[in-house]
Amino acid sequence: MQLNFLTLPSLSVARRKVLPFLPILLSLAGCGVGVDITPIAELERFGENTEAIVRGTTVDRAPFVDGGAYQLQDETGTVWVVSDDTLPELGQPLQVTGQFVERSIPINGVDYGEAYLEEIDRQPTEKQ
Repeated sequence: MQLNFLTLPSLSVARRKVLPFLPILLSLAGCGVGVDITPIAELERFGENTEAIVRGTTVDRAPFVDGGAYQLQDETGTVWVVSDDTLPELGQPLQVTGQFVERSIPINGVDYGEAYLEEIDRQPTEKQ
């Protein structure tokens, strides 16, 4: 296929058409438009090592020697998020991308396992 550069709009014409919409496009880029957010209560339907994106507010923290874990809550439930990074402040609204993990810990016939997210990315969000 051969391109005819005479029929393509000039770069300045394209800029003039996009420039008025630039503030709108930039504001949409940071607010998760088009991002598939999973309610925390629905994480259980995910299989092991599945990536999910959740939004919520930090309600608890558990520091480790390296990193730690924080509990994220939305209107459907809570989930622990394990992180190698510094822990967020309590009450901080976040959008977290993580890998879903379920660990079974059977003791005397009772499963004390836990489901959690291993943090891949964390972004602050507006108050819920």
